[in-house]
Amino acid sequence: MDIYRSCSRHFTFEMLFHCGETWQRIQCPNLPEQNDSWLAYRELATHILDPLVYMFGPPSLTYGFCGTLLRKTILANPSPGIAPRARA
Repeated sequence: MDIYRSCSRHFTFEMLFHCGETWQRIQCPNLPEQNDSWLAYRELATHILDPLVYMFGPPSLTYGFCGTLLRKTILANPSPGIAPRARA
């Protein structure tokens, strides 16, 4: 799929995949590999984010899709600010 393509009335895939502080800093490749992931983000934008825009105005997206390279970079931070790792 095309990252610059609209996935809903108010959002493009790029807006959902290239957001967040770490991605803005490193701008690494960060695209889902599975078609189902692209479809799930389209559903999220259409059924959840678009209604929020209508009710409250455009949100500031600070977290979106997190691929392997982006996740690895985030977890390299001593205080990554994401869900804790599962215990063994």
